[in-house]
Amino acid sequence: MALPESWAGSRFGAVSHAEFLSGGDGGPSPKPSLKNDLHLEVPFEIKRRGVETKLVLAHGKETKLDETLVMLIAKAHRWMHQLAEASDLSITALAEGNAEDRNEISRVLPLAFLAPDIVEAILAGTHPVDLTATRLERMSHLPFSWSAQRDLLGFSNSTR
Repeated sequence: MALPESWAGSRFGAVSHAEFLSGGDGGPSPKPSLKNDLHLEVPFEIKRRGVETKLVLAHGKETKLDETLVMLIAKAHRWMHQLAEASDLSITALAEGNAEDRNEISRVLPLAFLAPDIVEAILAGTHPVDLTATRLERMSHLPFSWSAQRDLLGFSNSTR
């Protein structure tokens, strides 16, 4: 739908409600009344996610797959599997074998112990919007308790 010429150069928010309803063509505008008033209430929250800010509606869950987050979880599981398969493998040897920094291995490896429902939510793209790969990597301590993980990472009891 093209905007009327009278709206050219104006911001949408600057158009009056009556102009919007009349099509903004300068024609007769409806008289303000309760019938023409639009009132919409939507629960929302403003969340920071890295350098961006998101307006999160309703239940606050992301609905698209975060590939970086998925790859981080996959990397943690791959490294844990490699450690479990070779009983004499150290973190240093694992880092050298994967061309990674030893500190990176140490930061990411605990993510292999995330609660299964948290991993499922990440894979389905239904995790909290502020749960990012950067946030997980920067955590200095991931709780062992799955319920403590859920609390820390923003998963409510209703998401299980």
